[in-house]
This record gives sequence, C-alpha cells and structure tokens, in this order.
Amino acid sequence: MATDHLTHTQVLNARVAMLTKCNPESLADGINMLIGDAKLREEISGNALKISDEKYSLEIYMAKMRKLYQDIEPKRILKE
Repeated sequence: MATDHLTHTQVLNARVAMLTKCNPESLADGINMLIGDAKLREEISGNALKISDEKYSLEIYMAKMRKLYQDIEPKRILKE
C-alpha cells in the first residue's frame, strides 16, 4: 500500500504496490481490494519481492557503494 505521490512512485509502481490517491476513501478502497483478492495480493507481493532482491538487496547496495567510492576516490586524490 502506498499513495501515488511522486516520492512513492519513484520506487514503486502498480506491479509492486497497491497505489491509491492520498485520501482516506482511496486508501480504504485499496486495502479492501487487496483483502478481497488473494491472487492480486500474491502477484503484487511476488513482484515486490523480486524487485527487492534484484535492486535493493544488501549485496546490490554494497556493490553500488563500492562503485561510488571507487569513482570518487581517484578524483579526490587528483585534486590534492
């Protein structure tokens, strides 16, 4: 569950989250839709888990940080 605000949709989409307008009625409708549709819940949660493993796992995060520091360090040394 998330609202369709830009801050959420930069990471989430309808394949990995139930996105609703930012008001109580829409949020309640989204929750009720998920409660009533086991197949939809399984599809969204499966997609979310896959994306999480592919883009946001600890291993992926560490690889991105290593690359960032490798890119920064030579530039820093050259400036000194």
